Amino acid sequence: MKEKIKLALVLNILDEEYQTSVFAGIKKRAKELNVEIVCLQHENAMIYENTLITKLPEYNFFDVDGIILLTSVFSESLTLQSAESIKNLWPDIPIISVGQQIDGLPSLAIRSKNAMEKLTKHLITHHNYKKFLYISGIEEHVDSKERKEIFENIILKHMKKDPDLTYECISGDFSEAIARQRLSAYVDSHKNKPADVIVCANDNMALGVNKFLKSQTTKHPWSHCAVTGFDDIPQSEIEIPAFTTVRQPLREMGEKAVDIMLDHLAGKETDPMSYIESKLILRESCGCKRKTEKSKTYSVKQLTNIQRKFFQSEHFLRQMSHFAQQLNSCNQEDGLMYTLDTNLAILGINDFALYSFPNQFYEETPVSRNTLKAHELFLRKNGERVTRYGKIKTDTLVNFIKNISESSGPTIIVKLLRTSNGVIGCLIYDGPQIIHPYICSISTNIAQTIFRLQTNAQKQKYSKQLEKAVEKRTRELIEENNRRIEVEAEVLKISEMERHRFSTDLHDDICQRLAGLAMLCRCYSTSEKPINREQMVELTELITETLQTTRQYAHNSFPVELDSLGMKDSLSNLCNTFQNQAKYPCTYEWNLPEDKIFTRPQAINIFRIIQEALQNVLKHAKATEVKVQIYTSHKNVFVKIIDNGKGLSPSSQKKDGIGMKSMQYRADQIGANFTIKPNVPSGTVIELSLEEKKLESF
Repeated sequence: MKEKIKLALVLNILDEEYQTSVFAGIKKRAKELNVEIVCLQHENAMIYENTLITKLPEYNFFDVDGIILLTSVFSESLTLQSAESIKNLWPDIPIISVGQQIDGLPSLAIRSKNAMEKLTKHLITHHNYKKFLYISGIEEHVDSKERKEIFENIILKHMKKDPDLTYECISGDFSEAIARQRLSAYVDSHKNKPADVIVCANDNMALGVNKFLKSQTTKHPWSHCAVTGFDDIPQSEIEIPAFTTVRQPLREMGEKAVDIMLDHLAGKETDPMSYIESKLILRESCGCKRKTEKSKTYSVKQLTNIQRKFFQSEHFLRQMSHFAQQLNSCNQEDGLMYTLDTNLAILGINDFALYSFPNQFYEETPVSRNTLKAHELFLRKNGERVTRYGKIKTDTLVNFIKNISESSGPTIIVKLLRTSNGVIGCLIYDGPQIIHPYICSISTNIAQTIFRLQTNAQKQKYSKQLEKAVEKRTRELIEENNRRIEVEAEVLKISEMERHRFSTDLHDDICQRLAGLAMLCRCYSTSEKPINREQMVELTELITETLQTTRQYAHNSFPVELDSLGMKDSLSNLCNTFQNQAKYPCTYEWNLPEDKIFTRPQAINIFRIIQEALQNVLKHAKATEVKVQIYTSHKNVFVKIIDNGKGLSPSSQKKDGIGMKSMQYRADQIGANFTIKPNVPSGTVIELSLEEKKLESF
């Protein structure tokens, strides 16, 4: 074995006497033997259809040599199948069971049979009670079932001799409040049939019963009913009347559990099942030594102890109320840190650590010990706060726990923080036994505070992201609007240029021709000689040329043949006209499927782009050959104008010219991609690509 052994104690929650007393015994014996203890509170373990459905994830983060398992952590009885499930949770780690026998594990329990039998017989034979009311605990709980069974067996045995002996059973779920509620309902239906004695399966329920009976008038039929409990918690002795009960040596059981585990780790042979006997404690509540003339007298030491516990309890209750209110008002992590620091100092807790998990998890989800990240929100050591405001550390939880284990005392207590969203963090602390229930209580407020802080942080994060998204979108809209304004200005500019070019052509060409015709006609009209045939032919040719030029201008302004001839033939005419003007070849290739045609906007804009491109080639390219290609490829329609001229200058490739902007604008109008690139070995390629699905089908 290692020089220093570390054991894990898995229990339900340190908020009631059974758990805290067993823990106190384990802690005491571990300190004597120099053994470290990690107490893991787990309030949600349960069995379903013989399967342990809760993962008990805390143990993953501690290197322990053995596990002491309090079976009270489970709300239902364990079976062999569930025992196998328990073993599967902790492979290769020795386990002992405390509180109940589990086959295959060394087990330790308190034998209640003899004491419960003595209690029941005492009530029957010594007090001669005839009418019994038994209040049981949780129906499926192993201890509850055992105590009820022992009670019933003794009652049934004596009923054979005494026919007047009767009993009834109701459930109180081991809870003071539930027991009081169930008894109240029972008394309402049996008001004039009071029991002689109420036997409770634990002292907590006996407290609830006693409070109900005290709330009735002395004339109430049930007000003088005897009451007994079980467990002998500290309050049972100071209650008035003091409870007759069964004392379970819980601290002794905790001490013995450590001894059994150490023997088991050392390889010594251990009994499959060990028992510690309980003891019947007779006091006034059952009717023994009942005082009628004066109250029981206490020694000064007893009264002082009662007062001290009362005032201490009142102090902690008030402080927890203030603590909870302050936690509920925390809106920042620094505020949480300050609240913890001040209240833990008042409560006398010197060692306390709080961690939050940025990624919440459910206990049904496996958790990796080496990857679970944690934020160290608060750390207090030896009564001093270590964590600095605004300096929250982030690391894996296993590393944080390693640091705590190296610097803390021999015992640390772990409490996971749960919300409906899952496990969001954990507490690691140590302190006097009296403080454990209060820490368990305040842990709920701490969990909700962390959840609220995480939610607020997430909201702030989303808010900032939304602000950035809005700012980005606003910039995009402004840029888009500026581009739209620029495009509209370019369109107007292009339109003005077209009008200017059209008017210039009319003035410089058509008007000059008409002026020439007018001068020629005036000359002929003033001539004394009659007009001959040659003059009329000359005049006719001039008029015909002017008419053809006018038609060409009209055609350039709007290609009417697109409607009459269609796209294919209109482009063919355009290429032929270009070839006649340029005096070099203009090859035209049309390779579109016959069932695909351009829409009218597509046809007009593509025609204009090709027309503008050919015009630029004619004016600037100094080419000797031009190709116009229209074809489909990879579900796209491509339009290419290829020349072998001198190519575009770098400035021209920037599309700053009116013609280039005009082509780009027309491509945008029909949702096409427009590119200009060099041709190999020389010249320019103007390319237009359009998705084939945007064409019309017939």
